[in-house]
Amino acid sequence: MKKLDKTSKVGFVIHTYGPIDHSIYFSHMGCMLSFSHKFNMAFLGIDKQRAADARNILVKSAKSLNCTHMLIIDADHIIPTHMLDALSNNDEALIASGLVTKRKSPYNQVGFVKKDNHYHPVALPVDGRSYLVDVPAMGCTLIDMDVFDIVKEPYFTDSVAITEDGKSYNKRSDIRFFEKCGDAGIKMVIDTRVLIGHMRDPEPIYPNCVPDTASMNKVQKIRNNERSLQYQNEVYEKAKLLAIEHNMSKVLDLGCGNPIKLIKKLGFVDQIVGIDFQDKILDIAYKSNETSCRATKKWIGHDLDEECNLNMKYNLVISADVIEHLQDPDTLLQTAKTHMDDNAIFILSSPEKTTTNEDNHLHVQEFTKEELLGILVANGFSVTDCFSYQETSNIPYTNNVFVCKLNKENKNGNSDPS
Repeated sequence: MKKLDKTSKVGFVIHTYGPIDHSIYFSHMGCMLSFSHKFNMAFLGIDKQRAADARNILVKSAKSLNCTHMLIIDADHIIPTHMLDALSNNDEALIASGLVTKRKSPYNQVGFVKKDNHYHPVALPVDGRSYLVDVPAMGCTLIDMDVFDIVKEPYFTDSVAITEDGKSYNKRSDIRFFEKCGDAGIKMVIDTRVLIGHMRDPEPIYPNCVPDTASMNKVQKIRNNERSLQYQNEVYEKAKLLAIEHNMSKVLDLGCGNPIKLIKKLGFVDQIVGIDFQDKILDIAYKSNETSCRATKKWIGHDLDEECNLNMKYNLVISADVIEHLQDPDTLLQTAKTHMDDNAIFILSSPEKTTTNEDNHLHVQEFTKEELLGILVANGFSVTDCFSYQETSNIPYTNNVFVCKLNKENKNGNSDPS
């Protein structure tokens, strides 16, 4: 990597998808100020674009400003002021990232090594050394701009890949980019001197102090108490009416939470499947036995910040008050599309941003009705109905509910299967 000096120009690059937590904002601004005392800095940002599109645009912007390096930062990462100096001192690597863990249990480190054609997550010691990897963490990474002369456009593209057992999945744009870099012989490292805080409620997770997941799981179970049954009643009632009207037989709930409301409203169909965090699934499965129903029931543990493919199609897909908890809404919407048959209906709800008190730390980002409508249309959905309601008498905010079908002219979004 080219040494950083006064002649260098570093593009400080951020892709956001809505508001940034104040602690993240001040971390980024403080570091930007610190970096600018030593180096020539350019601040480059973009909001509400698909990740692949945003990254391509930002690379072109950095090139147009004659940047020598790009420092790519995620909008939920707290970064240290020594980051730029440390990452730039990895002489043999053209790409160097800090060490970050996922913000949800089991808090795996973000980074992979490839073995036998499979990617395996790293488990690096926090010892101040740098380690060669096949996939570093994109959201806390310094890239020498020479990389973009070696790797050809488009630099970032999403694609559909097939596993050995025939299952399809979305290969993210950062994975594909790092694969191209590896094929070109570009060395990539994770530098354990740079520890990144990954924001979650109530405080960030750092690689050197990952919490006790057993005790965390006990705290998380409070989310599944009986009070949750009063939420999203109108959403599930609408789903029930649509299921009856269209004679639907298979229902998928993305972020099902307490399963009793799903069972009570839609237990008359043939099959219901619920997806939620892995550490909540045992509790969800246990609670599901409290109410009998005609439908077969299946509960799957998965982080909805990451796409999944069950290789099944459903008539009705529900996601009630989930999208505001996710870092990238596109991931949830792509998962929904993957599981919809040609005539399926998708019901999505989320709190109206202008009516919330803005201090719910579980919400990563909130949306107005117009913003969420735009995101749905951009992701290939056709909205057939939309209504709003007040959640409960003691919860003053308004929920927006969208009833959608696949836009058959843009059914596959902008995924690039090549």
